[in-house]
Amino acid sequence: MTAITPRKRLDDQFDIPLPPFLRDVRVIAAIGQLIFLVLFTGLISYIVISVYNSLVAQNMTPQFAFMQQRAGFQISESPAWYTPDRTFQDAYIVGIINTLRVVIPGLFFATLIGVILGIALLSRNFMVRTTSASYVEVLRNTPLLVQLIFWYFVVMFSLPAQDITLPNESVFVLQLRMVAYPLLWIGLGVLAWQRKLPHHTLTGALLGFLLLEVTLRVIGFTPQNVITLGVVGAAIVALELTGRLPRWAQGYALGIGASLALQGAAALLVEGLVSAGVLSANAIVWDIFPGVIIARRGFGFPEIRLEDGLQIILPQKPRLQFTAGTVVTPEYMALLIGLVIYTSAFIGEIVRAGIQAVPYGQLEASRALGLSGWQMLRLVVLPQALRVILPPLSSQYLNLAKNSTLATAIAFADAYSVGQTIMNTSGQSVPGFIIILITYLTMSLIIATIMNIVNARFQLVTR
Repeated sequence: MTAITPRKRLDDQFDIPLPPFLRDVRVIAAIGQLIFLVLFTGLISYIVISVYNSLVAQNMTPQFAFMQQRAGFQISESPAWYTPDRTFQDAYIVGIINTLRVVIPGLFFATLIGVILGIALLSRNFMVRTTSASYVEVLRNTPLLVQLIFWYFVVMFSLPAQDITLPNESVFVLQLRMVAYPLLWIGLGVLAWQRKLPHHTLTGALLGFLLLEVTLRVIGFTPQNVITLGVVGAAIVALELTGRLPRWAQGYALGIGASLALQGAAALLVEGLVSAGVLSANAIVWDIFPGVIIARRGFGFPEIRLEDGLQIILPQKPRLQFTAGTVVTPEYMALLIGLVIYTSAFIGEIVRAGIQAVPYGQLEASRALGLSGWQMLRLVVLPQALRVILPPLSSQYLNLAKNSTLATAIAFADAYSVGQTIMNTSGQSVPGFIIILITYLTMSLIIATIMNIVNARFQLVTR
């Protein structure tokens, strides 16, 4: 019998030897990525070339030289140097300035309200906790565009068309010395939270406020009278510090004396600055004058100038237009309030989650060390909670910056709105959108970079 020769497998018949480097998984992965990159680049190039040829055929060749042409349109929110005779580039710079005017204070106020809201969500007080939770749930589950339209068309349009005289042309009156009272109450509140003050100190501070205002109404609002009452307040504080007062009266005396002494010290400081020529005597207002003017046509706020010393220019509107002070339009206020209120609801939830992420054992350890509530929050809870808070907080900051483009719904001239006007006027839609995209991309990258630096500062360092 003849031996049967075994047949070769099909794989062996077509076995093609490969170079060794093509058998390396890393080389194969690199080749695959290179092929994908070539295909992707080719697809993008095809789209760009097709769009460019289409625009050229319609006599709309994309270019950026049009930014140097005359703008020819007015901007409602514009500085004094801008006129319609300026270029498209100047008009777009005005839009960028308006966007930053909203984004920068919006980030600050949204963070401030959000942190307070996050702490309030964990309060043991039922009313505070329920009110904060309702605030968060209602605002988070309502579209931002709807809220902006509400703030503008409902709230701003409900303001009086004619200013109410209280006592001059204004709706809201702010006395300059009133600024000292909230600062005093905040300081006393922090000390009372740390249990470093006797009971009823805050009540005494409120009584001191009422006593000072009623007395000044009777004897007159003059620096001399304020300083005299301040000396009386300092004497009351000194008497309380001696410990000769009954225990029930110590808090009342400290609060009343602190209110009077603070106003007296502030009046004495201002008079010294005026005598030294640092402050202008005309800038000091001791009587009631409008500090904020609110009306449907706009808002007026005090303006601080460093001309001939420090001057505080109060808003004035003798007729239809403001003649002094810082003027803000209702569109700006509606956009700022809407963005701050909406974003603060998300930040409040982030802060609440960050605080609750701190292990309960850390709280027990801080109480065992004898730390007060404020010390525990500042030294133990917040430093650890920031590691959880900062990453999602960065996303909310980016959302606020990008959500500012909804300003076009309430006719606020931000970068996006001005960019649209430029595109409609010049006919250069593609370059216009590229400029807008680069603007918001740059702003977002700056915010992200800053937040990444801050996040790296609070990261947990391990071996």
